[in-house]
Amino acid sequence: MKEFYTRQPDEIELFTHNGQTDVIIRRGIQATQQEIEDGGTQDIWECDETQFRYPGILSYEEVAAQVESWLVYAGAESLSALDQAKQTALRSMSEACNSAIRAGFNIELSDGKPHHFSLEITDQITISILAGKAAAGQSTVPWHADDEACKFFSAADIAAINAQMEALTTYHQTYFNSLKQWILAVDSVEAVNAIQYGAPIPEEYQSEVMKAILRAEG
Repeated sequence: MKEFYTRQPDEIELFTHNGQTDVIIRRGIQATQQEIEDGGTQDIWECDETQFRYPGILSYEEVAAQVESWLVYAGAESLSALDQAKQTALRSMSEACNSAIRAGFNIELSDGKPHHFSLEITDQITISILAGKAAAGQSTVPWHADDEACKFFSAADIAAINAQMEALTTYHQTYFNSLKQWILAVDSVEAVNAIQYGAPIPEEYQSEVMKAILRAEG
């Protein structure tokens, strides 16, 4: 079936649960443009997508090595409407999780002013490296907040930035993990579609780490 994404999807995606593997294979992925309400356009990716469930655990390498064979297998093992809704929801929630992390955070530093730091992957890596240098004894490190000139941050400031980054990424990754358990457990398409990113997760689907984070928030 034809599917559309707001960012380039993976050619192969796997979700394992209860000793089974839900497999998504995408062919002919290509970028195109879509009109939006304000009259402009946005980049989207379209592809032909096949989904199926395998009664066992598969690795990415196993699927990638024999894509055509798995597509033949999929002809007889297509996912139900409920399972397709769950996989669509999981992809959407994963994108929402990543977007929330990339959006970053605001923090007030030792200068008494608020600063915003976005968290693209390269930003996360750099902040972590700089925090390591500061922890090793370097008194200042060069970096920049969003839309600000590069400057030297004190060891205390870069440590605070790193701590805020780790808290944000840990929260959203942990939240998504528990959200995934909730989505996989519901028993109707309507229930799946009603779940939104950011909604309170029922306690029975909260991981131990999620519960600990919520207790700390208080």
